[in-house]
Amino acid sequence: MAKEEAAEMEKRVDCLKSELETVKEEKTQSVNNEKLAAASVQTLLEEKNKLINELENSRDEEERSKKAMESLAAALHEVSSEAREAKEKLLSTQAENESYEAQIEDLRLVLKATNEKYETMLDEAKHEIVILNNSIGQCKHEFQNSEAEWKQKSFI
Repeated sequence: MAKEEAAEMEKRVDCLKSELETVKEEKTQSVNNEKLAAASVQTLLEEKNKLINELENSRDEEERSKKAMESLAAALHEVSSEAREAKEKLLSTQAENESYEAQIEDLRLVLKATNEKYETMLDEAKHEIVILNNSIGQCKHEFQNSEAEWKQKSFI
């Protein structure tokens, strides 16, 4: 019985040693897994921080882009308004120019008509002068004839 007990005890010790060895291996495996998990967590934390930084940079860039676009939109609006005003001014100036050109053309026509009227009046005046000169010449001639007749009558 003591032998049996000793054999059983030895068997039990061997079993416990085997279990202890398994537990040690499991412990070593767990420690290794824990180290891997810690390294993994550290890598994930680094990636998380990197992603957070990238996100912040992206947000900053987006904000700068948004401000730049707002600035460009404001500049575009201002340029558009200036262009609209310039176009309106151009159209107004063109209308004024056309009006002035029409007035100039009207004045040219009036000037031409006036010149033609005065040329006609001048021609008529010249003709009248010729007629009057002829009439004066005729009157002089008649006067001279009358004077000569009167002198002849007075000498007779």
